[in-house]
Amino acid sequence: MIRIFIIILIPLLLIGCQSNNDPINYFSQNHMYKMEDGTILPTFDDGPNENTSYILDKLKEYNIKAAFFIIGRNAEKYPEILQRIVNEGHYLGNHTYNHTRIKSSSLFNLENEIIQTQNIISKYTILKWFRPPCGEISMEMDKWLYDNGYTVVRWTVGGSTSMDLKLGDIILMHDHDNMSELDLKLNQIKNAMN
Repeated sequence: MIRIFIIILIPLLLIGCQSNNDPINYFSQNHMYKMEDGTILPTFDDGPNENTSYILDKLKEYNIKAAFFIIGRNAEKYPEILQRIVNEGHYLGNHTYNHTRIKSSSLFNLENEIIQTQNIISKYTILKWFRPPCGEISMEMDKWLYDNGYTVVRWTVGGSTSMDLKLGDIILMHDHDNMSELDLKLNQIKNAMN
C-alpha cells in the first residue's frame, strides 16, 4: 500500500534560529511543512553510508516509511542503496552534494550542488524534496528553490531517545547516528502512530 502524504504549512521554530529577518536562518512561510495524514515521518540525513542498509532493515521490521535526505557524493558510492530506498517505498530527498552550509558557500555553488544531487535522485524518483544542511536557508536560496520546483522539508522533532511525538511530526535523524538506539526510536514512532 502506498501512502500519499499531504503537506501543509505550519509555523516552525528551530533551536538556534533567531528570526525571519536573519539572512541565514530565514524561514519562508512557503517552506514550513508538516505531514497531515495521521502518521509520523522519520527522516535520515547525510547518507547513504554503511548504516543505511541496517536502517532499511529496521524500518521494514517495524513497517515504517521514512525519507532519506542524501548527500550527492555519498549517493554516488551507494547506488544500490538508493534503489532499495525507493523499491521499499521510502522517499529520497536532496541534502546537497557535499553537505555545504550556506554560511560557507556562495548561492551559485549551492545551486550547482543541489542540481548535481538532483540529477542523481532523478534516476530513482521525480520527487524534489530538499533539506538544507543544518537547516540554514537564505531568502535568495528559498526563492531559487521555489522557482525550481523544490519542496523544502524541515523537521518538527530532533531524533533523541526521549522524543515527545504526535501525529504529523517529521523527525530528524541521521544515517550516522548511534544505531544501538534505533530500535528505541522506531518503537517510539510506532507507539505514537497507534
